[in-house]
Amino acid sequence: MELKKLAISSNDSVSNNFDSNKNSKIAVIWSALAPFIRVKVANGIGAAIRNENVELVDINLMPGVSNEMISEMNSIIDNILRAPKYRGVIFCFSDISSDDMKRLEQNNIACVTVERPRSDGKPGSVILEHGAGIRAAIAALVELGKKNICYVGPDESEGYAAAQRLINFKDEMLKRKLDFIFESAPNFNRDAAIEATRNLFASNRKFDAVIYGSDLQALGGLAVLKENKIDIPDQVAVIGFDDSASAVAVTPRLSSVKQPFEEAGFRAAKMLMRNISSEKIPLENLKLTEHLVLRESAVKGLTEEIIYQYE
Repeated sequence: MELKKLAISSNDSVSNNFDSNKNSKIAVIWSALAPFIRVKVANGIGAAIRNENVELVDINLMPGVSNEMISEMNSIIDNILRAPKYRGVIFCFSDISSDDMKRLEQNNIACVTVERPRSDGKPGSVILEHGAGIRAAIAALVELGKKNICYVGPDESEGYAAAQRLINFKDEMLKRKLDFIFESAPNFNRDAAIEATRNLFASNRKFDAVIYGSDLQALGGLAVLKENKIDIPDQVAVIGFDDSASAVAVTPRLSSVKQPFEEAGFRAAKMLMRNISSEKIPLENLKLTEHLVLRESAVKGLTEEIIYQYE
């Protein structure tokens, strides 16, 4: 699928204005995301509705503890229900209770989620298969002769993506009868990954590959490996997540799991528009898989990128 790139300016990327002269409004509710991920998802949503007579209203959830976020979401839903012209809501990487979803749909406002399943179990989700990405990383590393594979990233308590990656990492390693090593590095944070990688060396645990929860964390890990004069990838192979621009700006170029953020936004918006149009096409659940882009941080001397997908 070819998607048109749409620029998002600082003036129109965030709006909490509930007034419009257009026929219909679609709310897009965002959790806190890395800016490049948000831009990619927003590009997909924008491409899907560019010929539609609707206004997108971006609403940001503030980072916070669970109870605060639930209260904030309730307030947002109240505002949407009070305002005229809302026809649908796209929840991007954000959680919503089944009760709030029911309130919206009882008022003929369709709901679609991006990245994770709906909390009420009903159709209307574009799900990123985070497990496929980390399983692809393990499979590729095993083919490359690596057996002592470590995962450095957030634990299961830090949201849907973090939980899916760690659960699938443990499961795939156990399935292959390999001991798994996990070192916690909260919030997909670079400094946390630096500390976690130093902990690996301090613990004298044997490892020959590290999968990091994000490219940002992998960059921190690479710095520590270089400090310790580690040959990458012969002694330790490194894989990140997100396939961000930084993955190809570092030496050695970083192998990374690519996630279809733009396609997810596109498909979610298209699904929603078809549901609220005269066609009234029912919502469905779509799953988008991740794949691994192999580069020099995993394969010595690799000059081309190799796309590796978990089977």
